[in-house]
Amino acid sequence: MEIILIGKGFISKNLYNFFVKSKKTSIFGMRDLKFNTNNCNFKKLNINNNKKYTVVFTASIPRLRSNNFNEFKENINIALNLEKLMKYSAVKKIIYLSTIDLYKNNNKIINENSQIEVTDFYSISKLFTENLIKLYANNNNKIFIIIRLPGVFGYGDRLKSSIGKMLFSAKQNKSIILSNKGNTKRDFIYIKDLQNIFVKIIRINNNYTFNVVSGQSKSLNFIAEKIRNNIPNIKILKTNKKNVRDYDLKFDNSKVKKILNFKFSDLDKSIKEYILLNAK
Repeated sequence: MEIILIGKGFISKNLYNFFVKSKKTSIFGMRDLKFNTNNCNFKKLNINNNKKYTVVFTASIPRLRSNNFNEFKENINIALNLEKLMKYSAVKKIIYLSTIDLYKNNNKIINENSQIEVTDFYSISKLFTENLIKLYANNNNKIFIIIRLPGVFGYGDRLKSSIGKMLFSAKQNKSIILSNKGNTKRDFIYIKDLQNIFVKIIRINNNYTFNVVSGQSKSLNFIAEKIRNNIPNIKILKTNKKNVRDYDLKFDNSKVKKILNFKFSDLDKSIKEYILLNAK
């Protein structure tokens, strides 16, 4: 089965470079296809109805860029175009990268059955897309796999990830500034783990929704200290100020570990490797 990756961001490019060595893989930018508009150019995908395809969709209008109604409409266009893409008989499976931001913030340990609470345009569009994929797949004998991700970091993220931003400050000899005194706990996935998880996910022929999380929620202060251990003399500035995303996220990852039989990397070792790869 051939793989079509839609999205040319950090995750998509890493998956492409990983898979292209062993599988027939192609990659397309969302804007190249006009996937966020009403005039999507599906012809560029060169889908052959005599073949079978797995579509991996990583693209969206990210919250960090903007989180307003205009971007919401673009993300809804993306969802509707995904439905159109699934109508191709050769498309047998779709893997959609969603977000852990769908879950209610109640300081409980989160699993796939936890309460959903969408509170902004970005999370509303993600939930809408998930439900549209499930509905169409179930009605048309397609396989769907939805992956809800936390923050992903690794070489190639241009130091734009949450951990990357801390490392960027350190490399610029600037203080790492932490709100909420650095106590906010989050789960992070190393890109190499995500690549190896995809090797297993590509082989699945059943419908699933996974929280692909390490289960190693760590405080942002813990992350900053690990960076300081590798880049001495940097300053960590902890403030009392809290922002809307200063709440803890803790996960039960037993489902993904059981079904995929996967052991996540040690976060400390992953951060050290990340720093070394970005040493230049």
